[in-house]
Amino acid sequence: MSSIRVDNIAARGGTGTISIPTGNRLVGTDVGSIVTSRGVVQMQYITAMPTSHISTTVATEVSVPLIGPITPKFSNSVIKLEFFSTMQQGSANALITLLYRRINGGAWTLLTPYQAGAAARYAYAWGYNTTAWSPVRQIYYDSPATTGLVEYIVNYRLGSAGAIAYVVHQYMEYGYILTELKQ
Repeated sequence: MSSIRVDNIAARGGTGTISIPTGNRLVGTDVGSIVTSRGVVQMQYITAMPTSHISTTVATEVSVPLIGPITPKFSNSVIKLEFFSTMQQGSANALITLLYRRINGGAWTLLTPYQAGAAARYAYAWGYNTTAWSPVRQIYYDSPATTGLVEYIVNYRLGSAGAIAYVVHQYMEYGYILTELKQ
């Protein structure tokens, strides 16, 4: 096997494009060994399938029993967080979901506050579900400004105590898809 060692590669002329002919490839031996100035750096997929419902009848917050962790490779990255439930049901009392983040095991920070009646972004928290059974996907873009461990968790509650609402139906999948986007 031959080796070539250089500090920079540039096109000899023309457009500045360096072509790799069909049938050939440039192979990075580690995640992050081939880096672009922007784009997807990594994805994490964390999922669970509970054997009983995850539900509530109260207006106090409870956490789902699953945390979404990611360790960004770049401190200026944006994290696209997706929380999904393949079968969720709100109620007349409204299932409310809230997103929290912590960095390096510190305190949880509420990213999507619930402020009933407020006219602001996330005034009704991250999700406000009053519908029948359906799949749900919630998306949030975060800039944690760290290369340390970043963890996300979803809390849930009702707008007012009463009817039962389900974050996840038994034997249905839920979880997080975390994508680090380099800026």
